Parts: sequence; C-alpha cells; structure tokens
Amino acid sequence: MDKNFQGEQILKAFSKQLVRYKNPENILIATRSFVLGFYEALPKEKKIQPHSIIASRFTLAGEALLKGFVSCGAMVNICTFVLRELGFEVQLVHGESAESVDHAWLLVTDKNNKACEYDPTRPRLDVPETHTVKKIVSSWEDIRLDIEKDHKTLEFRQASKSS
Repeated sequence: MDKNFQGEQILKAFSKQLVRYKNPENILIATRSFVLGFYEALPKEKKIQPHSIIASRFTLAGEALLKGFVSCGAMVNICTFVLRELGFEVQLVHGESAESVDHAWLLVTDKNNKACEYDPTRPRLDVPETHTVKKIVSSWEDIRLDIEKDHKTLEFRQASKSS
C-alpha cells in the first residue's frame, strides 16, 4: 500500500472528526495540532524533512504526514487536503516571508464567502505584513516552473554566500 494512500486515509478519518467545526480557523488549529502531534510521536529516525522547496511543495499530503514533514509547503498541503475534504474553497499562496524567500500559506473562503489568509506554520495562523504574495493558485502544479526557478535562484544565492 503506498504511503500517500495510507496517509490520506488517516487525514480523511481525521477530517470526519472536524465536521462540527464551521470556521476554517478552528479546523486549521485542530489540523496543525494533529500534524505536530503526529510528528512528535514519530521515532527520531522516521522524522524526515524535505530537502528542498520542490519536495516540500510537491509531496502529497498523505505522504507528507507519514514522513513527518512540517515545512510550510507540507503543512499547506495537509491543511488544504483537510479543508477541501470539508468542502472549503482553498487556494495556495506562494510568496516570501521575513524568514524565507520561499514561503507558503493558505487563502481560504469560508461558507459565508469571506476569504481569509492563514499561515499554518505559525501558532496563531496569522499572516504578518512581512509576508509578500508572489502567486495565488489552486495547485502547486500551476506554478511548478516558477517554484523550480525560485529554488535554483535560492541555491545560487546560498552557493555564492558560502564561497
């Protein structure tokens, strides 16, 4: 059985427990807590972090959960999976933060058609003014070439600093 399928089954079962929540913020708080708890419960040798933005953004939600990924891209993918399971419209935000030239967060439309941004890597889910939007998409595949280009630019900058 493939890792993504197993992980998706866990996320689907978890999502069913959240149907009582109507507010995406409450769902995200619960999901963030679940993912971090899952990560903490993994044995040290099973905790693998993505080696690049490519792995972070393009590892499917179920597989990311089972591998213990807690990077911004993985958290966005997992939270997106759960929110979409519950019927929310979710868009992915590719941008920058004060800490990173490659950061990801969510734009969620609630049941009242109100759109709000959430950063599942932050304890309060807030999106500070220092976050800068590059693109908003339905799927990372929509901007794969842009992400790969950003990753190459980041690798170049890091190589330049170390030489």
